[in-house]
Amino acid sequence: MEKPLYNKGTRKTYSLCRALRIPTALSDEEVALMLCNHVEADFNRKYDEPSQIVETLAPKERKEVWRKLGIFPGGIYGEMMYSTSSCLTNVDGYYASLALKAMRLALPWLTRARLSTNSVRISCLEYEAPPHAS
Repeated sequence: MEKPLYNKGTRKTYSLCRALRIPTALSDEEVALMLCNHVEADFNRKYDEPSQIVETLAPKERKEVWRKLGIFPGGIYGEMMYSTSSCLTNVDGYYASLALKAMRLALPWLTRARLSTNSVRISCLEYEAPPHAS
């Protein structure tokens, strides 16, 4: 039987919330809900709206390089739509442009989907998924 998920790492949750500028003067449940809503809203940003989570969690040096290359990511869903709409329809077939789109698409997946969900899952909930079967 699986154990239910609940917030065991309140201090860690609040630390992540403060980094993302989410108010922490509420109940634990309200703070956790605001964090989830914030992550979801960031996932749904348009591709040309810079991600607040990437801005907060990514190292300063990398953000500078990403901006210089024009690949600082927006929302995950917006990035997917932007990349696939030009690549899959053969609107853009230039290898350098496709490589930049691939890197731009990889950034939100790494910094948000991976880092923020792992922060919530492991740090805040103190729950680790079972390893994959070999």
